[in-house]
Amino acid sequence: MGLRKLRKEKGLTQGDLAKMIHVDQTAISQWERGVTQPRLKNSLQLAKVLHCKVEDIFIVKKGV
Repeated sequence: MGLRKLRKEKGLTQGDLAKMIHVDQTAISQWERGVTQPRLKNSLQLAKVLHCKVEDIFIVKKGV
């Protein structure tokens, strides 16, 4: 599904989500763009806040 889509479905801005899990908004932006990936701790917090599974946060490309 992907972090950006999940965040937008909840009506949250990057800044809102960043505050909720205690990271900088830049981190959310980088995770959404695939520049970096959240550490396990942050992945678990994202899943809790977004009410999803950790694997739903990451976009998996088929055949890669």
